[in-house]
Amino acid sequence: MKFTEQNVKYRPLIGLRVTIIDCTDPSLIGATGLILEDRDRSLVILRTDTSPRRKITVMKAYGCKFSIETCDGSFVVKGEEILGRPSSRIKRWL
Repeated sequence: MKFTEQNVKYRPLIGLRVTIIDCTDPSLIGATGLILEDRDRSLVILRTDTSPRRKITVMKAYGCKFSIETCDGSFVVKGEEILGRPSSRIKRWL
């Protein structure tokens, strides 16, 4: 199944490349990396734009916006749209 603008917020995000577009912590804006964990209210990201690589935890809510790159393109997603575990987001879609 292809990623689309409508279904990307319901799909599992682990392993996808992400860029933080907007965040309450200004030092994280522009950070890029791979999503390691998709938790209920946060994302654990392995930053690939710093040396050494390190893990960061970013809250999904509070006005955060993410650019998520998939094999089908890049999609901008608000953090509030991806709240919840992947399994509960899939149930909302069905």
